[in-house]
Amino acid sequence: MRATSPVISAGDDVDATTTTQWISYGDAIDTTAPTVTVAEVLSDPAKYLDKEITLVGNIKEVCAKMGCWVRLAPEKAVAPAEGAAEDAPTNVFVKLTCPSEGRIVPEDVAGRQAMARGKLVMEEMDEATARHMAEDAGATAEEIEAIKGPRKSLSLNTVGVRVAAKS
Repeated sequence: MRATSPVISAGDDVDATTTTQWISYGDAIDTTAPTVTVAEVLSDPAKYLDKEITLVGNIKEVCAKMGCWVRLAPEKAVAPAEGAAEDAPTNVFVKLTCPSEGRIVPEDVAGRQAMARGKLVMEEMDEATARHMAEDAGATAEEIEAIKGPRKSLSLNTVGVRVAAKS
């Protein structure tokens, strides 16, 4: 396994009117798949399921242990899709599958914009896994204990993530 180190690059802007510098963590990602925001995915998940997309959103959480996953959320809360279950996902879980030693994504990137490419899938996370993920995110014992039963999760597996550099 190899250690990853961030790479700063310009371009691949989500918004062509801005010049965003991106820091890449993990392996390089191809951003030529259609770009979709987390808000768009959450408002109509079925439209994007099982499709390759370049997902863009704000980093809500980073795995506190190894930085091997992030949760991307929309800038503002999104109304659930019509007919969505009460436990419908409110963010997208992005799992980095690149081989590495050490931390992949640093914790201090929470709140910044990020992009990742992969196939969007809906998964059901059992209670034990949901608790493990909450622990990895630094949740309190009370928050972990409050997790009961399985949870639906929108997930995207990727080899890397690009994070907007601090402005």
